[in-house]
Formats: sequence, C-alpha cells, structure tokens
Amino acid sequence: MALKIALVAALLMAASVAPPAVSQLTTPPAGSPLIKVNVVVNGTVPCGPGAININLTAAVFANATVVMLCGQDIVGSTVSDSNGMFSLPMSANYTKNLLPKLLGNCSLVVPTPLSLCNSSLNGTLQAHLQLHSSNLNLGGFVGLVINLIARIFQLMP
Repeated sequence: MALKIALVAALLMAASVAPPAVSQLTTPPAGSPLIKVNVVVNGTVPCGPGAININLTAAVFANATVVMLCGQDIVGSTVSDSNGMFSLPMSANYTKNLLPKLLGNCSLVVPTPLSLCNSSLNGTLQAHLQLHSSNLNLGGFVGLVINLIARIFQLMP
C-alpha cells in the first residue's frame, strides 16, 4: 500500500513539473488513466537543405528558431545553439496511437529566414520526425520517455 501511495505521489509530482504539453494532439479517451509521456526532439539545423554529417563539416544554422507543428498547431519551439543543435522537451498524455500521430502528423519548421545563414538561399527548412528511442524511466520518477530526432531538413519555397 505504501508503495502505491509513493508511486502515485511520484507521478503527480512529475506531472506538475512537466514541460509544455502537446495536449491538443493527445487527448485521452474519457475515463482512461492519465499517464504523462516526456517527448524530447533533438537535431541540428543545417545552413541549407540536407543532412549534417557526423564530423559537422557542413555549415550549421546557429540561433535559428525551430518550431514543431502538428497539423496546423504549433506545439513547441526552441532556438538552436551556436553549433546549430537544438533540444525541444515536451510532455504529452499517453494514448495508444501517440507515436504514429507524432511521426505522421508533426514536423519541424525553421521560420528564421534562411538568408541569414546563406544569402544565396530563400525559403524555409522543414524536417519530418524519426523515432530515436523510447524507454520506461523508473529512476526518480516513473514515466515513458520518447526521443525523436529530425530527419533530413528540406528546403520549402
């Protein structure tokens, strides 16, 4: 019984300090238990369309705004660091089709003008999401962590 109380207290505490919610994407069915999922999206913004290779020899887009869109809704945003890298932590309510919704319905968009990084390019960078890993976190708090990464950024006119 004491273990159940501690588990419920840990889940409530974790939910109270969770990052911004992706709630419009993950509204659970009425009467279902509410389980929070931490979703983290990581990537590197290139200074043009294409992939960043492992040695970072391609130019990167520092201080670029990265927005996560799910359908027409902005569900999160962040800014890339001086190395073009970004991390976007969010929380969501668990539903059985959360992952397919994230992977099929959401994308990353860089609204910062590309010309600030490469004066010969106009347009917007956009990338779809890919699952990197997911795991059940039992240390500190109990919950599901889904790690997503940006796929190749493409130039959108």
